Amino acid sequence: MSERDALMAADAEQVPPELATKLFEEGGFLIVHGLPPTAEFGIDYKLFKIGPKFMGVKMVPFGTHFVYLRPDPQAPFISFFWNCTPQQIVIRRWNKVTETLNDPESVDTDQGDRRLVYSVRSYDSNLGPYDFESFRNWKCLSTYISQKTIARLNPQNPGAYIYAHPEASTMEEEVDKNRPEGTQSYQVVDRQHPTRLRFADEEGLPKLVEREGCKIRFTEVPSMTFEETMKKRSGTDGSERLIQFMKNCGGDREFLGEFQAAFIAFLMGTVHDAFVQWKKIIHLVCSCRAAMKIHPKFFSAFLATLHYQLKTHNDDYFQDELSKSNFLLYTLANLFANISDVEETPETSELRSRGRKFKILLEKKFSVSFDLEEEAPTVA
Repeated sequence: MSERDALMAADAEQVPPELATKLFEEGGFLIVHGLPPTAEFGIDYKLFKIGPKFMGVKMVPFGTHFVYLRPDPQAPFISFFWNCTPQQIVIRRWNKVTETLNDPESVDTDQGDRRLVYSVRSYDSNLGPYDFESFRNWKCLSTYISQKTIARLNPQNPGAYIYAHPEASTMEEEVDKNRPEGTQSYQVVDRQHPTRLRFADEEGLPKLVEREGCKIRFTEVPSMTFEETMKKRSGTDGSERLIQFMKNCGGDREFLGEFQAAFIAFLMGTVHDAFVQWKKIIHLVCSCRAAMKIHPKFFSAFLATLHYQLKTHNDDYFQDELSKSNFLLYTLANLFANISDVEETPETSELRSRGRKFKILLEKKFSVSFDLEEEAPTVA
């Protein structure tokens, strides 16, 4: 059994000592300096409240990870994707003045300076071990997210940081960033500067400006035309738009990678734009008919990906989505109807079988029916 297979099969308490030692020597390290004791820190599936000695995570398996944190439970998350390489040491510093992360510091251990790896041992008692108990679930949730996906979607700021509320940058922060080099921050209060710089609107509320370069660069989903929205389901087919979107993403795996990244960003990072993108992709895929005959394996992979996403999230959340709006109810009903209409062939048999099983599972789980009772106009 390979080391990765052993990790996939083991719970956190079951990792053999020799494997744990190897992971410490070859796994990645994420060091975060200066987080306040009220902060919450998460990596992949694990979110926890930190203690006063917390300085990061050790023994991180190589591959895709999602890091998200906030200074207190009421604050919005700041997050970033991380493609961890063996023995990589990544350093972040929390800025108490701006309440955000500073530009990243990355130590390249591929250049032969292994002393850097061993120097991290001095932080050992301050580093929490990666949560291997949830590693299998995380791998299933991020299967298609590659380094290419991350590079393509990353926000255009030095740390590739994703802000849950990109508009939350205050006017004070913007002015402070443009102060003369070498001068003291306008946010610091001392004897020479007894008052803090403040900008407020007529109601006394802070003036906010949108942060530039802090949004995920999602691929634009081709929208339905007005004529298409007026057609009945039998006359509507989004296959051409799907193929175009797939090309714009860079292929079917990149398509699925973006779909997974959107889900992770809104599930863990509470990024609203990611939720919107996730819904747009579902709507596009569920509107396709002809493409199912041409790309049945892609649609099977999409079903498996969506299945796992709905399986891992809070049931009450999707129950609420199904009840308060017709988005998931109608689009998934449309998807299952389209799959049912696909002619049974050796190439489409897996898709049809998976579609039937998924439909039954969701109907049982959420106590709803995904049968289309009549031909209705589509909803854009």
